[in-house]
Amino acid sequence: MLRLPRVVRRLPRRRLLGLNQLVSYRCNGQLRYYSTKDEKASQDDVGLSTEPSKSAQPWYLTMVDRHELSRDSVFQTQKIEFPNDSPESLYKITNLLKDHLGLTDILVFDLRDADRGNYTTAVAKVSDFMVIGTAKSAKHCQRCFMDLNGFIKREYGSVAYVEGDVNGRDEKRRHKRLARKTNLSKNWGSNSSALAGGFQSNSEAWFMIDCHVDKIFVNILTEQKRRELNLEELYAPENERYKYTRSEEEVSQQETLELQDDNNILMGLKRLAYQRRQYSTVPLVTEISDKLSGFLEAQDFDNASSFANEHKHGNSLTLLQTVSNSFAAHKVTVVDTAKLREWHSLFDQCWPLVLDVETASLHWSTRLRFLKMLNVANRSFYTVKRFINDYLLLKRSTGFPLVRDDLLQFLQMVVINLSLNPKADYWDLVKANDDVMQALKLFDELNGDSLLHDELVMTMLFRTMVLNDDKRTRLHSLYELIDYVMHKRGVSPTMMASVLEILGGIRDWNKFFQFWELGADDFLPGEDDRPWHEFLRIVVNSNDLHLMNKLVNEGHLLWLKRNEVELTPDIESQLNKLFLKVDPQGVALQTLKDYLC
Repeated sequence: MLRLPRVVRRLPRRRLLGLNQLVSYRCNGQLRYYSTKDEKASQDDVGLSTEPSKSAQPWYLTMVDRHELSRDSVFQTQKIEFPNDSPESLYKITNLLKDHLGLTDILVFDLRDADRGNYTTAVAKVSDFMVIGTAKSAKHCQRCFMDLNGFIKREYGSVAYVEGDVNGRDEKRRHKRLARKTNLSKNWGSNSSALAGGFQSNSEAWFMIDCHVDKIFVNILTEQKRRELNLEELYAPENERYKYTRSEEEVSQQETLELQDDNNILMGLKRLAYQRRQYSTVPLVTEISDKLSGFLEAQDFDNASSFANEHKHGNSLTLLQTVSNSFAAHKVTVVDTAKLREWHSLFDQCWPLVLDVETASLHWSTRLRFLKMLNVANRSFYTVKRFINDYLLLKRSTGFPLVRDDLLQFLQMVVINLSLNPKADYWDLVKANDDVMQALKLFDELNGDSLLHDELVMTMLFRTMVLNDDKRTRLHSLYELIDYVMHKRGVSPTMMASVLEILGGIRDWNKFFQFWELGADDFLPGEDDRPWHEFLRIVVNSNDLHLMNKLVNEGHLLWLKRNEVELTPDIESQLNKLFLKVDPQGVALQTLKDYLC
């Protein structure tokens, strides 16, 4: 017999009965879950039986099947449709929002192949994926952002940027300060809750988050705010926007909700007073751009400079992009160095002293584009050495790392300057090589083996050491770099094709064949991955019969059979061209041709 404690024995008989029922339910060896949401049983229906019926059960003994709860849970029912070829990060972020943060009605919109001109928001023009989810409250929105930001830091080493993160305590303090400065506080009274409600409620929220991962943006909204904004219609594909278009009845209901307090004159005055304090005298971005473009089109640099100084704060990126776009569209005489100097000075004037981390990449890309256009306009006015100081050195000195694309853009500028200079000679190559060496010293993270294994960077480096002139001018350091690559082993087919192209361009055939035969004896049958197509193409396009006879007579083509190289259509095409030039009659080399093909 179960003996109850003394304190329990003192309870009234009716309360003791309910406790006995609870004990009997817990002693039957089954795990049960109770809910307080069902109707309470009347105390008069409680009998003395230890097996109460469902209608006689008190509210605290009402049982709910756990499996039924799980079937109705939003964590299990909602299914998310992902766009084709979605990155893994999109799956991870979206599943985090659904499975761990409890967001509902999650939608993912693919903006990668969309026509950017059809969108009116700046976010849609820079994002690839737009995620929208509904939260339970403003506090839930804020918590979701904090957890999502922590996940992005751990997984991707990035920091998310959010718009709409408003701290409720700071908002209340701001309201109190505003109320103390006006006579409206007399109407609101000293009650803090009434004061907070006099302006705007914090029960609704919208958090727009730039994850800084694969151009993914996440919108977390409360249910009411999501209905008001209807972002689905904004970001959906044009052929699916009809699914999210609100009916006239829904729009009318929304307007009614917004205007239901308009008859209250005092509420209208309060709302007007609050809105007046939220107005800004700063012109829109489009107005700033149009105004500055007008000055630049008229080449009125004095007014343009004054206007840029006045609106520089908070609008530096808009000003820089406007100057860059205007310069690209404006016809500037290349010999007019005075005008070029005015453009350059105005651009530097718009450059901020301190860059915002969130927009730094856009600032630097705009600067890179503008400086390259200056160099194209007049290479003698804006030299490669000035680019090193104005971009590479400036970027590194301000704490921003130089990346691989910066080096590629610089090397491309060097190659273009050499190729467009008809009077370039050996000493111009030496000068360009000095500029390259000065720039490479700034790329600490790209020096060493990591630089030598980068095929595109190495190809551009090779091209800075040769001139496409009749004298086939090149630097001796070209051979030193090629010898270093040859001794490194493991040369990729792409890099080998680049070296062969350069050696064929300067017609150094001895070095050409020496580099081609590198490691040829070490290949096993079926493992010869050398670029045979490029090798044959360079020889055929040289139109040097002596060289082509050397290729045929010295047995170089026999390696195709020895190493069991797959004869692709490109290789067969080059072989046919080779045999046609060496043996136009098709008699002497027919046996070799049949053997190879």
